[in-house]
Amino acid sequence: MLIEDGQLITERPAETSAPDRGAARQASLIIGIFVVVGAGCGVLWERFWTAPTGIVFEGKWYLVGPDAVDSFDGTGRYILIAAIAGLLLGTVLSLALDRDEVATLVGVAVGSLLAALVMAWVGNLLGPPDPRELAPDKEDSTELVSDLRVEGRSPYVAFPAGALTGAVIVWFGLSRRA
Repeated sequence: MLIEDGQLITERPAETSAPDRGAARQASLIIGIFVVVGAGCGVLWERFWTAPTGIVFEGKWYLVGPDAVDSFDGTGRYILIAAIAGLLLGTVLSLALDRDEVATLVGVAVGSLLAALVMAWVGNLLGPPDPRELAPDKEDSTELVSDLRVEGRSPYVAFPAGALTGAVIVWFGLSRRA
């Protein structure tokens, strides 16, 4: 009850609306889909990668021969798979879940970052162990295959860049609202 200008008012002031749970569900769904696809991409990455071989010398592991030049193969395949998967997923999810563009943007941005990390983690788990850790216990000239890893930080941008590009294509080119 309120008193205004000396009169008793029995109306309640309008309550603030509850947060939009639909938008939160939409963003959560998108994030979950990205994480699952990221794991699948990690499996795919490991399956399409050929491990370079190196040898142990004085307790250290070294890439040798043509593999020494081709050591970027694991990272290159990671970038290729992540960029394509991100582009496809960003496009499809932006088309299918267009109820709230802000929720979609948050879901795509956060989900694609998580997908990039999950992809690298799963691929690394499925690949061979790190030969640098095994080398100290091995004799000279022992051959060991390389582990599957992403070299540097910049390749982790491939999944989000592809996903956000797909979303932008939808919003500015394919959207029914454009």
